[in-house]
Amino acid sequence: MRRLVLLLALGGCDLVFGLERNPDPPVCGPFRAPEEVPLVGLDGAHDFSVDSTGTVGMVHVNVGAWTGPHAIKKDANGMWVRDMPRDMPQLDRLTGAHMMANGTAFGWIDRPSGPMLNQYTFASTKWNLVAGEVVESSADRDAHAGNEIELPIGTNVVQKFLVELRPPIDDGFTDLRILQRTPASTFWQVTGQAEPLRSAKPTINPNGGVLTADHEILVYSAQIGNQNEYRLFASRRTRDEFPIGVELIIENTPSATDFSEPWINADCTTLYFRQAETTWMTTALDDAASRR
Repeated sequence: MRRLVLLLALGGCDLVFGLERNPDPPVCGPFRAPEEVPLVGLDGAHDFSVDSTGTVGMVHVNVGAWTGPHAIKKDANGMWVRDMPRDMPQLDRLTGAHMMANGTAFGWIDRPSGPMLNQYTFASTKWNLVAGEVVESSADRDAHAGNEIELPIGTNVVQKFLVELRPPIDDGFTDLRILQRTPASTFWQVTGQAEPLRSAKPTINPNGGVLTADHEILVYSAQIGNQNEYRLFASRRTRDEFPIGVELIIENTPSATDFSEPWINADCTTLYFRQAETTWMTTALDDAASRR
């Protein structure tokens, strides 16, 4: 029944833009009924992120004398617990952080202490700033990270892309941008890849976004039109832009709305998200996974 509701919601999104047509096929998924991510000793944790192995990650939670990003790991029983060796400085100085696929992290400091968005790597007993990887150091707006991907373009040469989220200042609109850093550059540059979403404000107001490893799909959460609820969408890159996406189909969710904090694996066959103050995980149905 829930899947039917979500399919109908897809058509409803078309009505926001004055369109009358059949729903587009899903870009990611459809997905199975989600299961709660077992976070032990981490009450109230949110903003879940995980590396490519699915065994090391981060959450934002009040535990261990500070509220902010904490390192977590999956134990032998499949439960997520604090990763004590990694749950060390610099994390306690940050407002938030996300674990990247390669095991590094992007962390941010909000105003008034910031704003600043940097990359960190873990070495031995603590997280360290990566030299030359200060992504954002703006005086007027906070900056948060979605995820970073690295595309091989030669022998031991990669081009990097980063989803950046800039929370609203006064217009209530979150600015989702996609940055790139080429091998020849020493700094991150803003691309026009997310321009269709940015141009649609305030009709589309995103609050989270992540890229697949091949740079082909953007999964994001957003408000549509005058609706107050956030939903999940996926958009396939076309002519180096991500157009307005198609709503994800997830079976038997607690409700059809109030989605946030999307996180995906390399090819979007595993999806994490937050809903009803809970972090959930789901996987693509077999027919969807076979098309990747």
